[in-house]
Amino acid sequence: MLDRIASTVMGRSWAFSAAALGFVIGLTIATAPKPSCKCTGARPATVEQEIATAARMVMSPRASYLALMRARAIDVQGAHAETIDLMLAHVAPHAAQLFVELEDYENAAAAILVAEEAAR
Repeated sequence: MLDRIASTVMGRSWAFSAAALGFVIGLTIATAPKPSCKCTGARPATVEQEIATAARMVMSPRASYLALMRARAIDVQGAHAETIDLMLAHVAPHAAQLFVELEDYENAAAAILVAEEAAR
């Protein structure tokens, strides 16, 4: 009888642990940070291509801002930092305003910080 009680308790303990682990994994996946901007199409691979993309999209501050931020991330050597910062100083305030209109407040705050940093 003691063996039967022990196996029942141990079986429930194992089942409870498995369920709790599944819950924790599901909660982790559900609360993982998601990208806030969805990019479509193939991305250019070089800093020069990203800068050219941003220059072509003057009428779209959001697209120019995102292209310049990708260019900044790619430019680890800092060879194009001055060009990127000059363009960001012009585009970021307009992108921030557009992000606020779209109620995308995370990107709006980031664009404001980038605009202030680029203006220095």
